[in-house]
Amino acid sequence: MKFLFVIDPIESLNTNTDSSFALMLESQKRKHGIFYCELRDLFIEKEKPFTQSKQISIQRSQNYWKLIKENKIELKNFDCIFMRKDPPVDQNYLSATYILELASSQTLIVNNPASLRNFNEKLSVFYFPDLIPPTLVSAKIEDIFEFQNDVGGNIIIKPIYGHGGEGVYFLSQKDPNKRSLLQALTHNETISIIIQKALSEGVLGDKRIILFDGTPIGAIMRVPKKGDFRANLHVGGSCKKIELTKNDKLMCKKVGGFLKKNGVLFAGIDVIGNYLIEINITSPTCLQELDRLNKMNSAAILIDIIEEIRS
Repeated sequence: MKFLFVIDPIESLNTNTDSSFALMLESQKRKHGIFYCELRDLFIEKEKPFTQSKQISIQRSQNYWKLIKENKIELKNFDCIFMRKDPPVDQNYLSATYILELASSQTLIVNNPASLRNFNEKLSVFYFPDLIPPTLVSAKIEDIFEFQNDVGGNIIIKPIYGHGGEGVYFLSQKDPNKRSLLQALTHNETISIIIQKALSEGVLGDKRIILFDGTPIGAIMRVPKKGDFRANLHVGGSCKKIELTKNDKLMCKKVGGFLKKNGVLFAGIDVIGNYLIEINITSPTCLQELDRLNKMNSAAILIDIIEEIRS
Protein backbone atom coordinates (compact mmCIF):
# COMPACT_ATOMS: atom_id res chain seq x y z
CA MET A 1 0.00 0.00 0.00
CA LYS A 2 0.98 3.65 -0.43
CA PHE A 3 0.39 6.09 2.42
CA LEU A 4 0.65 9.88 2.16
CA PHE A 5 1.26 12.00 5.27
CA VAL A 6 0.33 15.68 5.00
CA ILE A 7 2.46 17.22 7.74
CA ASP A 8 4.49 20.21 8.84
CA PRO A 9 8.06 20.36 7.46
CA ILE A 10 9.55 16.94 8.17
CA GLU A 11 12.60 18.57 9.72
CA SER A 12 10.35 19.79 12.57
CA LEU A 13 9.24 16.32 13.71
CA ASN A 14 10.20 15.19 17.21
CA THR A 15 10.86 11.49 16.76
CA ASN A 16 10.34 10.79 20.47
CA THR A 17 6.89 12.35 20.72
CA ASP A 18 5.36 12.84 17.29
CA SER A 19 2.39 10.60 16.51
CA SER A 20 2.89 11.02 12.77
CA PHE A 21 6.40 9.59 13.09
CA ALA A 22 5.03 6.57 14.99
CA LEU A 23 2.46 5.95 12.25
CA MET A 24 5.10 6.29 9.54
CA LEU A 25 7.41 3.89 11.32
CA GLU A 26 4.72 1.25 11.70
CA SER A 27 3.67 1.67 8.07
CA GLN A 28 7.24 1.23 6.89
CA LYS A 29 7.63 -1.86 9.09
CA ARG A 30 4.75 -3.40 7.15
CA LYS A 31 6.42 -2.60 3.82
CA HIS A 32 3.95 0.13 2.90
CA GLY A 33 5.38 2.98 0.85
CA ILE A 34 5.46 6.18 2.91
CA PHE A 35 5.24 9.57 1.26
CA TYR A 36 4.95 13.03 2.74
CA CYS A 37 4.01 16.51 1.64
CA GLU A 38 3.19 19.91 3.08
CA LEU A 39 -0.01 21.89 2.49
CA ARG A 40 1.65 23.87 -0.29
CA ASP A 41 2.36 20.63 -2.17
CA LEU A 42 -1.34 19.87 -2.71
CA PHE A 43 -2.79 21.21 -5.96
CA ILE A 44 -5.44 20.71 -8.64
CA GLU A 45 -4.43 20.14 -12.25
CA LYS A 46 -6.78 19.31 -15.12
CA GLU A 47 -9.62 19.15 -12.59
CA LYS A 48 -7.88 16.43 -10.55
CA PRO A 49 -6.24 16.64 -7.09
CA PHE A 50 -2.49 15.95 -6.95
CA THR A 51 0.48 16.23 -4.65
CA GLN A 52 4.14 16.86 -5.29
CA SER A 53 5.24 14.36 -2.66
CA LYS A 54 8.45 12.81 -1.42
CA GLN A 55 8.80 9.08 -0.84
CA ILE A 56 11.02 8.54 2.19
CA SER A 57 12.47 5.97 4.54
CA ILE A 58 12.75 6.70 8.27
CA GLN A 59 14.53 5.42 11.34
CA ARG A 60 15.01 6.34 15.00
CA SER A 61 18.29 8.22 14.75
CA GLN A 62 19.58 11.77 14.53
CA ASN A 63 19.27 11.70 10.75
CA TYR A 64 15.83 10.16 10.89
CA TRP A 65 14.63 10.46 7.30
CA LYS A 66 16.05 9.82 3.86
CA LEU A 67 14.63 10.83 0.51
CA ILE A 68 13.98 7.98 -1.91
CA LYS A 69 12.38 9.96 -4.72
CA GLU A 70 10.08 12.89 -5.40
CA ASN A 71 7.28 12.92 -7.92
CA LYS A 72 3.81 14.16 -8.78
CA ILE A 73 1.06 11.71 -7.81
CA GLU A 74 -2.70 11.94 -8.18
CA LEU A 75 -4.28 11.65 -4.72
CA LYS A 76 -6.53 8.76 -5.71
CA ASN A 77 -3.41 6.60 -6.14
CA PHE A 78 -2.72 6.56 -2.40
CA ASP A 79 -4.39 3.86 -0.33
CA CYS A 80 -4.62 6.20 2.66
CA ILE A 81 -3.92 9.90 3.23
CA PHE A 82 -3.18 11.07 6.78
CA MET A 83 -4.05 14.75 7.20
CA ARG A 84 -1.61 15.42 10.06
CA LYS A 85 -0.83 19.13 9.66
CA ASP A 86 -0.79 20.74 13.08
CA PRO A 87 -3.13 23.64 13.87
CA PRO A 88 -3.87 26.47 13.44
CA VAL A 89 -6.83 25.78 11.17
CA ASP A 90 -6.25 28.78 8.94
CA GLN A 91 -7.04 29.64 5.33
CA ASN A 92 -4.26 27.43 3.97
CA TYR A 93 -5.44 24.49 6.08
CA LEU A 94 -9.06 24.92 4.96
CA SER A 95 -8.01 25.17 1.30
CA ALA A 96 -6.12 21.89 1.67
CA THR A 97 -9.22 20.13 3.00
CA TYR A 98 -11.13 21.12 -0.13
CA ILE A 99 -8.42 19.62 -2.32
CA LEU A 100 -8.31 16.44 -0.22
CA GLU A 101 -12.08 16.14 -0.33
CA LEU A 102 -11.95 15.83 -4.11
CA ALA A 103 -10.21 12.47 -3.58
CA SER A 104 -12.30 11.29 -0.62
CA SER A 105 -14.56 9.07 -2.72
CA GLN A 106 -11.54 7.22 -4.16
CA THR A 107 -9.24 6.80 -1.17
CA LEU A 108 -9.33 6.79 2.63
CA ILE A 109 -8.50 10.09 4.31
CA VAL A 110 -7.72 10.23 8.03
CA ASN A 111 -9.58 12.31 9.09
CA ASN A 112 -12.54 13.14 6.83
CA PRO A 113 -11.70 16.56 5.29
CA ALA A 114 -15.28 17.82 5.63
CA SER A 115 -15.30 16.95 9.34
CA LEU A 116 -11.98 18.75 9.82
CA ARG A 117 -13.71 21.88 8.53
CA ASN A 118 -17.06 21.39 10.22
CA PHE A 119 -16.06 20.44 13.77
CA ASN A 120 -13.95 22.97 15.61
CA GLU A 121 -12.04 21.15 18.34
CA LYS A 122 -13.34 23.41 21.09
CA LEU A 123 -16.84 24.20 19.85
CA SER A 124 -17.76 20.64 18.80
CA VAL A 125 -18.19 19.72 22.49
CA PHE A 126 -21.53 21.58 22.32
CA TYR A 127 -22.93 18.57 20.47
CA PHE A 128 -22.75 16.95 23.92
CA PRO A 129 -24.21 19.59 26.29
CA ASP A 130 -24.76 17.03 29.06
CA LEU A 131 -21.03 16.18 29.13
CA ILE A 132 -19.43 19.62 29.35
CA PRO A 133 -18.88 22.07 32.23
CA PRO A 134 -20.73 25.42 32.27
CA THR A 135 -19.43 27.18 29.17
CA LEU A 136 -19.97 30.52 27.47
CA VAL A 137 -18.91 31.66 24.00
CA SER A 138 -19.01 35.41 23.67
CA ALA A 139 -17.14 38.59 22.78
CA LYS A 140 -19.09 40.74 25.25
CA ILE A 141 -17.11 41.55 28.38
CA GLU A 142 -20.12 42.29 30.59
CA ASP A 143 -21.65 38.94 29.60
CA ILE A 144 -18.37 37.25 30.56
CA PHE A 145 -18.38 39.00 33.94
CA GLU A 146 -21.97 37.87 34.54
CA PHE A 147 -21.05 34.29 33.66
CA GLN A 148 -18.00 34.48 35.92
CA ASN A 149 -20.19 35.56 38.82
CA ASP A 150 -22.74 32.82 38.12
CA VAL A 151 -20.13 30.03 38.20
CA GLY A 152 -18.43 31.13 41.39
CA GLY A 153 -15.70 33.51 40.26
CA ASN A 154 -12.97 31.34 38.71
CA ILE A 155 -12.98 30.79 34.96
CA ILE A 156 -10.77 29.48 32.16
CA ILE A 157 -10.64 31.59 29.01
CA LYS A 158 -9.23 30.44 25.68
CA PRO A 159 -9.31 31.36 21.98
CA ILE A 160 -11.59 29.34 19.73
CA TYR A 161 -8.81 28.62 17.26
CA GLY A 162 -5.96 28.24 19.73
CA HIS A 163 -3.89 25.10 20.19
CA GLY A 164 -1.24 23.61 22.45
CA GLY A 165 -2.30 25.65 25.47
CA GLU A 166 -1.45 28.96 23.81
CA GLY A 167 -3.66 31.88 24.82
CA VAL A 168 -5.31 29.97 27.68
CA TYR A 169 -5.73 31.84 30.98
CA PHE A 170 -7.07 31.24 34.46
CA LEU A 171 -9.02 34.30 35.61
CA SER A 172 -10.28 34.94 39.13
CA GLN A 173 -13.03 37.39 39.92
CA LYS A 174 -10.64 39.59 41.92
CA ASP A 175 -7.97 39.81 39.24
CA PRO A 176 -7.39 43.54 38.64
CA ASN A 177 -6.29 42.85 35.06
CA LYS A 178 -9.39 40.98 33.99
CA ARG A 179 -11.04 43.76 31.96
CA SER A 180 -7.86 44.69 30.08
CA LEU A 181 -7.09 41.01 29.44
CA LEU A 182 -10.57 40.38 28.06
CA GLN A 183 -10.33 43.50 25.89
CA ALA A 184 -7.10 42.15 24.43
CA LEU A 185 -8.39 38.60 23.89
CA THR A 186 -11.66 39.74 22.31
CA HIS A 187 -9.98 42.52 20.32
CA ASN A 188 -12.23 45.05 22.00
CA GLU A 189 -15.32 42.84 21.88
CA THR A 190 -15.06 41.96 18.18
CA ILE A 191 -13.90 38.32 18.46
CA SER A 192 -15.65 35.65 20.51
CA ILE A 193 -13.71 33.51 22.96
CA ILE A 194 -14.54 30.45 25.06
CA ILE A 195 -15.13 30.84 28.79
CA GLN A 196 -15.53 27.80 31.04
CA LYS A 197 -16.02 27.32 34.73
CA ALA A 198 -12.65 26.47 36.28
CA LEU A 199 -12.98 22.93 37.61
CA SER A 200 -11.33 22.06 40.91
CA GLU A 201 -10.08 18.78 39.38
CA GLY A 202 -8.13 20.82 36.84
CA VAL A 203 -5.23 21.33 39.26
CA LEU A 204 -4.46 17.62 38.83
CA GLY A 205 -4.34 17.94 35.06
CA ASP A 206 -6.47 16.53 32.26
CA LYS A 207 -6.95 13.13 30.73
CA ARG A 208 -6.26 12.57 27.03
CA ILE A 209 -8.23 9.60 25.73
CA ILE A 210 -7.28 8.21 22.30
CA LEU A 211 -10.08 6.84 20.11
CA PHE A 212 -9.64 4.87 16.90
CA ASP A 213 -12.75 4.42 14.76
CA GLY A 214 -14.89 5.56 17.68
CA THR A 215 -13.38 3.12 20.20
CA PRO A 216 -11.06 4.13 23.07
CA ILE A 217 -7.71 2.36 23.08
CA GLY A 218 -6.22 4.01 26.16
CA ALA A 219 -5.51 7.25 28.01
CA ILE A 220 -2.78 9.26 29.67
CA MET A 221 -2.99 11.86 32.41
CA ARG A 222 -1.34 15.15 31.49
CA VAL A 223 -0.03 16.93 34.58
CA PRO A 224 0.82 20.67 34.73
CA LYS A 225 4.35 21.68 35.54
CA LYS A 226 4.92 23.62 38.76
CA GLY A 227 3.68 27.20 38.49
CA ASP A 228 1.34 26.56 35.56
CA PHE A 229 -2.29 25.41 35.42
CA ARG A 230 -2.06 24.15 31.82
CA ALA A 231 -1.39 20.45 31.34
CA ASN A 232 -0.52 20.52 27.63
CA LEU A 233 2.72 18.67 26.92
CA HIS A 234 3.58 21.42 24.45
CA VAL A 235 3.93 23.92 27.29
CA GLY A 236 5.83 21.69 29.69
CA GLY A 237 3.25 19.33 31.15
CA SER A 238 4.21 15.75 31.93
CA CYS A 239 2.24 12.54 31.56
CA LYS A 240 1.49 9.52 33.69
CA LYS A 241 -0.37 6.27 33.30
CA ILE A 242 -4.07 6.21 34.07
CA GLU A 243 -6.99 3.86 33.46
CA LEU A 244 -10.37 4.68 31.97
CA THR A 245 -13.16 5.12 34.50
CA LYS A 246 -16.75 3.99 34.07
CA ASN A 247 -17.68 7.59 33.29
CA ASP A 248 -14.90 7.82 30.70
CA LYS A 249 -16.20 4.73 28.93
CA LEU A 250 -19.76 6.08 28.84
CA MET A 251 -18.47 9.39 27.49
CA CYS A 252 -16.43 7.60 24.82
CA LYS A 253 -19.48 5.63 23.76
CA LYS A 254 -21.43 8.84 23.13
CA VAL A 255 -18.61 10.77 21.49
CA GLY A 256 -17.24 7.74 19.65
CA GLY A 257 -20.47 7.13 17.78
CA PHE A 258 -20.49 10.75 16.62
CA LEU A 259 -16.87 10.53 15.46
CA LYS A 260 -17.39 7.25 13.59
CA LYS A 261 -20.50 8.60 11.87
CA ASN A 262 -18.51 11.60 10.63
CA GLY A 263 -15.48 9.71 9.35
CA VAL A 264 -13.12 10.66 12.17
CA LEU A 265 -10.88 7.62 12.48
CA PHE A 266 -8.32 9.12 14.87
CA ALA A 267 -9.30 11.45 17.70
CA GLY A 268 -8.18 12.50 21.15
CA ILE A 269 -10.68 13.80 23.67
CA ASP A 270 -9.68 15.84 26.70
CA VAL A 271 -11.44 15.20 29.99
CA ILE A 272 -11.23 16.99 33.36
CA GLY A 273 -12.95 15.13 36.17
CA ASN A 274 -16.18 13.91 34.63
CA TYR A 275 -16.38 16.64 32.00
CA LEU A 276 -15.57 16.71 28.29
CA ILE A 277 -13.36 19.72 27.46
CA GLU A 278 -12.19 19.29 23.85
CA ILE A 279 -12.44 16.90 20.90
CA ASN A 280 -9.14 16.88 19.00
CA ILE A 281 -9.40 15.72 15.40
CA THR A 282 -6.99 17.85 13.34
CA SER A 283 -3.71 16.26 14.40
CA PRO A 284 -4.23 14.23 17.60
CA THR A 285 -1.12 13.51 19.64
CA CYS A 286 0.14 11.32 22.50
CA LEU A 287 0.48 7.95 20.77
CA GLN A 288 4.13 7.57 21.74
CA GLU A 289 3.46 8.66 25.32
CA LEU A 290 0.60 6.17 25.54
CA ASP A 291 2.86 3.41 24.20
CA ARG A 292 5.69 4.05 26.65
CA LEU A 293 3.39 4.11 29.67
CA ASN A 294 1.45 0.99 28.68
CA LYS A 295 4.04 -1.03 26.74
CA MET A 296 1.81 -1.12 23.66
CA ASN A 297 1.92 -0.21 19.98
CA SER A 298 -1.00 2.09 19.33
CA ALA A 299 0.09 2.89 15.77
CA ALA A 300 -0.22 -0.81 14.93
CA ILE A 301 -3.85 -0.77 16.07
CA LEU A 302 -4.70 2.12 13.74
CA ILE A 303 -2.79 0.66 10.79
CA ASP A 304 -4.64 -2.64 11.35
CA ILE A 305 -7.94 -0.76 11.02
CA ILE A 306 -6.79 1.03 7.88
CA GLU A 307 -5.57 -2.17 6.25
CA GLU A 308 -8.89 -3.82 6.96
CA ILE A 309 -10.83 -0.90 5.49
CA ARG A 310 -8.66 -0.87 2.36
CA SER A 311 -8.50 -4.63 1.85
